[in-house]
Amino acid sequence: MAVVVQELVSPDAAGVMFTCDPLTGNPGVITVTANYGIGESVVSASVEPDTFVLRKRGSQEPTIESSQIGNKSVFTIPSENDGVATVSLSAEKSQQACMSEEDVKTLATIGSQIEKTYTTPQDMEWAFRNGKFFLLQSRPVTTFLRESDCEMVHEFDEGVKSAKEILTKANVS
Repeated sequence: MAVVVQELVSPDAAGVMFTCDPLTGNPGVITVTANYGIGESVVSASVEPDTFVLRKRGSQEPTIESSQIGNKSVFTIPSENDGVATVSLSAEKSQQACMSEEDVKTLATIGSQIEKTYTTPQDMEWAFRNGKFFLLQSRPVTTFLRESDCEMVHEFDEGVKSAKEILTKANVS
């Protein structure tokens, strides 16, 4: 077993990025969700994060198709005494995007490069501090690969070949 120890980044913003549509698996879309502070409020769904949907354009920088400013009433920051602390956002700041569109495009470009390296769509957690991105975690997207209820119910409708079974079309007498 391996154990990774990382320095805690105290980011300006953080969140999650999918390099495909997490609901449909559409490979031409990148979805970024973000909030101020560390990504805990995004991952735990304790706030409605800012959401950016981008369109991939091959080797060119992705373009933003839509952006929605979330209802970010709080954000999470590192705390020396208690691990993390939840901080209230002012009404004015909660109505502002926690990242610029240029930074979102840069993040999406990084995501596309990582997806290309791993050859499969990725679900990534990231942080942004002082103009620099930190990739905290990356794993394959699995949400759209799940079997449907119908497939699960009918999984064994056909026989399953055992190790001792021989299937043949030969005449047996």
